[in-house]
Amino acid sequence: ERIANDIENGNSYVCLNNKIIATFFFVQGKDIEPTYAEITNGSWIDDALYGVIHRIASDGTKRGVGSFCINWAYEQCNHLRIDTHVDNLIMQNLLKKNLDLFIAVLFM
Repeated sequence: ERIANDIENGNSYVCLNNKIIATFFFVQGKDIEPTYAEITNGSWIDDALYGVIHRIASDGTKRGVGSFCINWAYEQCNHLRIDTHVDNLIMQNLLKKNLDLFIAVLFM
């Protein structure tokens, strides 16, 4: 249902390499992610419009797809807010590699 809503709202993107090899959610705006309203041990850099990436998924056939998704989103909106679970080490490493920035802790 969530993915169907993403598609319907125009926020679901795919990466193609002769076929769909990855997908992710991306949206831009202000106050678009309710969980970002309250953060701990840090603060956002500013209150500007921002882009949000969620649900990056790859079929694993091509290296660098996650970086491509993040870099594409950054080109659309150079103020990104991205979160991941404390146990999602793959995403944490992807974020460190591409953005090298940690802001704060979120509780959901």
